[in-house]
Amino acid sequence: MARTWPFAAALSAPPFGIERQEPGADITTFGNSLWWAVSTAMTTGSRLEPITIEGRMIALVLMLLGISLISAIAGIFASEFVLRRREGQDLSDVLVKLEDLERRLPLTHEEQPQPEGATKLDLDDRP
Repeated sequence: MARTWPFAAALSAPPFGIERQEPGADITTFGNSLWWAVSTAMTTGSRLEPITIEGRMIALVLMLLGISLISAIAGIFASEFVLRRREGQDLSDVLVKLEDLERRLPLTHEEQPQPEGATKLDLDDRP
């Protein structure tokens, strides 16, 4: 999004120069031109619109930039969700392996096999 602002600012100057001289033009100040450029690049639109061919060609470029920006952001979010889902599957595989190991290994002193001749006190007194 930060890269769109310089393009919008740069592309708002020509319509201002072109459109302000035309009778019936909506874009007659630089502020209007900047508002038009940003709202066009963000694909929200506004009541302002260019009436000249040159202004409309600039509008087309801004619309394509805005659509590209939104597509890029959507792609970044989608790839992040896919990556996190894959990582979650990898962790679930690790969890299954850990559970399998837990089933195989005794967890308490009582479950461990005792050496021949050892008593429970002998095992608890170990350092």
